[in-house]
Amino acid sequence: MQQETRGCALVVEEGRLVGILTERDLLMRLAGRPIDLARTPVGEYMTHDPVTLPADSSVAFALNRMSFR
Repeated sequence: MQQETRGCALVVEEGRLVGILTERDLLMRLAGRPIDLARTPVGEYMTHDPVTLPADSSVAFALNRMSFR
């Protein structure tokens, strides 16, 4: 993510979105904990089954969805 200057990585299995790994996930779940990054599956720390919206959704709709989650 750092090399590509991305704040998140989408996790897809068999063409279906199953999770998202964000910088926040890494900071909140990994910071200060001993972990072998080369051997730990992304699935242990990603946000599973993220809520998605259609691309034509308004910003107001997206903010509304986030506030009631």
